[in-house]
Amino acid sequence: MFRRRLLSIVGALGLVTGLLSSGVAAQADTPMSDSAFQAMVNSYTSLANYASTFCYARPANTTPPCPPAITQSSTQSDNVAICVERDNTSAPTQFCEITQTNTTRHNIAIVIQIVSRNGNDSDQNATQDGRIHQFNTSGTNFAAVVQFVKQTTGATVSQNQTVNQGATIEQTAATGHNLAILGESSKQSGYSQVSALQTQFSNEDANTFPHHINQTSTGRSVAFATQNQIQELSGSGMQSQTIDPRCCSIQQSNTDDIFHIQQFTSQRNNHQPTSSQNATSVAKCDTSGNCTTSSTTNQNGTTTTLNCGPSPMCTTILVCDGSITCPIQTTSTCPDGCPPLPPALCFPGINCESAPVSIASFGNRALAIAPRSQAKLLARSASSVALLT
Repeated sequence: MFRRRLLSIVGALGLVTGLLSSGVAAQADTPMSDSAFQAMVNSYTSLANYASTFCYARPANTTPPCPPAITQSSTQSDNVAICVERDNTSAPTQFCEITQTNTTRHNIAIVIQIVSRNGNDSDQNATQDGRIHQFNTSGTNFAAVVQFVKQTTGATVSQNQTVNQGATIEQTAATGHNLAILGESSKQSGYSQVSALQTQFSNEDANTFPHHINQTSTGRSVAFATQNQIQELSGSGMQSQTIDPRCCSIQQSNTDDIFHIQQFTSQRNNHQPTSSQNATSVAKCDTSGNCTTSSTTNQNGTTTTLNCGPSPMCTTILVCDGSITCPIQTTSTCPDGCPPLPPALCFPGINCESAPVSIASFGNRALAIAPRSQAKLLARSASSVALLT
């Protein structure tokens, strides 16, 4: 029933195709009936159609306003919190943070951030930051951060598109189970009829302070992270494209833990003599169970894939610079072995020089999180798997 309820949330918002593979379950239900839960979903889905931002919190949020923050503490009932932010302006900044504390009942937190901009802006900049912190004893922690950005411009002057997406999921329990889902997706498109400079930058970060995915419990922990970035440029001037997905953190202390990272990047442009393409994908796992990673980069039709695991530890770095063959680096040490972070990684109020945190762990099944137009790119290995049992 928990899986059906989760799907009703994301499905009702029309955001995700195949959010969970068919066997995923959290092994814990809220005390609400299906009809009551669906009524709740319908209520805030209706709000989403008319409001740019809204929150749902049961029990009530103890740290208004929401966003930017929801804080809940309970020992008698489940904590349920949902934060949705939508924006179609040229330079939105979205931030939502959920903190939940429980003992024997369940923590359920979802952050959904959406930016869609279609116009003739010379500059389009989007910043998304979603953070969830959950603390429990024997109850289950479930957290999902889902971020989408779509930017399209046809400006007749120079074009600059920038996306910064950052996510934090921190789950701590004594014996309870942890389930974490991260889905980050961005698509940037620029079209120019004149010889103008076109620049695209897209960063997805679940690795650099304060962003990470950490799970700790003697009960089973499961984490899925999917990062998806697409860039397209058409014009006759100089073109520059940069992509940089990075994930993740630490998972312990159960030998049945699962951590999986899936990364996909795609870059296309039509003016090769004066264009540059750079794609750096960093995937690192450190788990008491098994982690797997898969990083794929497609540049103007040439595809390179780097996989690792299942293993208690993986570190893969895929660096593509527009050449036919992508330099591939695998190393057992990171961040020391990782390329330097790009300068546009900074988030408002965050010191860009902060050291990356140690990095985490993943499982052996893929998660497809994408807008409907992009879902097929990610739904490649979404095999069924029974989780948290």
